Amino acid sequence: WDVAARDGARLDDAGREPYEALAAKDLARYRAEMAAHTGAVLVAADDARARPPTAEEKAKKAGKPRARKDPLAPKRASTAYLLFSNANRKTVKAANPDTPSAGISKMLQAAWKALPGEARRPYLERERIAKEEYERQMAAYKARTSAA
Repeated sequence: WDVAARDGARLDDAGREPYEALAAKDLARYRAEMAAHTGAVLVAADDARARPPTAEEKAKKAGKPRARKDPLAPKRASTAYLLFSNANRKTVKAANPDTPSAGISKMLQAAWKALPGEARRPYLERERIAKEEYERQMAAYKARTSAA
């Protein structure tokens, strides 16, 4: 796109003329279509994400019951980034009280990316310990549930 814009800027009036004629013709077509259009905006039929699901798609999805998670199963371990975010969220929020949650998350993400390896080490160590604990708890949980 940048190349086309750059090359188009170099054209003289005679060189631009055919493109301007095409653009004018397309604009007239667009305006005529919009003037005649009375319904909702249509999307391509093959783009399933751009349209509401059909009744058949809803029925097919409803036929598959969602697997229930056992409330007694151990929770997964937090990542180093989540541990860092949880530890620093209040500080960042206090420094930026008018910033919405998404903005706070972006600030935390930028801070994590900028954090040197040495400063990340405590969070990575806590993540490793939490993961080992989760694996121990999960092994015990599986032993309990398979024996029952």
